[in-house]
Amino acid sequence: MKKKILFVYEEMAIGGSTTSLLSILNSIDYTRYDVDLLLYYNQGPLFNQIPKQVNILPQASIYSPSAKFTKITRSILAGDIQRSLYYGFLFERKIKLNMQAMVYARVTNSRIINEKYDAAIGFLESWPNVFVGLKAKAKIKIGWVHCDWKNSHLKPLIEDKAYAKLDYIVSVSPMCRDNYAQVFPKFKYKAAYIENILLQDTIRNKANEYIPDITVDKTKINLISVCRIDFKSKGLDRGVKVFSRLKVDNLIDNFHWYIVGNGHDMNNLRAMIYNNKLDKHITLLGEKSNPLPYVSLMDMIFLPSRYEGKPMAVTEAHMLGIPALVTAYTSANEQIKNGVDGIILENTDDSLYMGLKNLIDKKVKIEEMKKLVFSYDYSNKEVIESIYKMIG
Repeated sequence: MKKKILFVYEEMAIGGSTTSLLSILNSIDYTRYDVDLLLYYNQGPLFNQIPKQVNILPQASIYSPSAKFTKITRSILAGDIQRSLYYGFLFERKIKLNMQAMVYARVTNSRIINEKYDAAIGFLESWPNVFVGLKAKAKIKIGWVHCDWKNSHLKPLIEDKAYAKLDYIVSVSPMCRDNYAQVFPKFKYKAAYIENILLQDTIRNKANEYIPDITVDKTKINLISVCRIDFKSKGLDRGVKVFSRLKVDNLIDNFHWYIVGNGHDMNNLRAMIYNNKLDKHITLLGEKSNPLPYVSLMDMIFLPSRYEGKPMAVTEAHMLGIPALVTAYTSANEQIKNGVDGIILENTDDSLYMGLKNLIDKKVKIEEMKKLVFSYDYSNKEVIESIYKMIG
């Protein structure tokens, strides 16, 4: 008899965690498992890429955005608003709602799933994990954490109640797992590590799906970032500052930086580029449901991040033969062999500047690195067995 699994996720937005979810859903043996997928919103650019074997449930959000009064009333009766105000005062000494704590209000206003499962998997921190912990009916409850909790600025106390109900908390790198165990020491015994599943043939085929609408100047060093436009974690603002410094030093003509993605800091990023007169050197490509054809044209993937979990964009780039230039985020040394398939820089603005300058001075042999990276197989389909073992 087949086992039943419930996956819980926000929506099929563009991003590494969505790509990871799709990779798992495409790797599951459907002769052994029936899979339901509960999304908070049944939408997103990648919604149509969900495998046909997956049963997509009606979305969890049961009220329209205009039904604010109903949602607020339910949240007050459930104590969610009071909890959020309490944490707002506790952590900021202000009478304000704590947005992280408002995840409980979202759970209160989510549709209840009465089906009983062999395993329920929340595939993202916040609402998916909290929903699985508090509302899902399952023999095994698993929460997936894609961020580095230690450096994420999230408050462990707020989600303690839900994480106590989970049987496993999965991180995408050993360092992120260890950092989670430091942040939640009483849940250390639940912490596990399962890396993101990626298939090299699939990634290379996707890179050939279409011809990008840009002409890349091969006389320059072409960099690309594929990420959410979020200054706090992704560090794109300091990337612009470093490019401005290169311009002052008359080095900027050696580079072109392409940025794929969207997010709440997009207007700020656009303004920074304009104010620093870097329009000819930094191109915003916007959100792409498949950015890989753009990545395949580049010399290096560039991550000026302040913190990361284990960004799939780096491994995808590796699969296309594109080395990485990144700051020392938590799992960088697990993901990149420094000097072999990428360069890991200290997590400072000065180090970013010197890292880019070293590319001009040819202290990094980009073409040699690209050939080496392309020859290596980064696939890891066998990881699916770790998931089967956890489900039992």
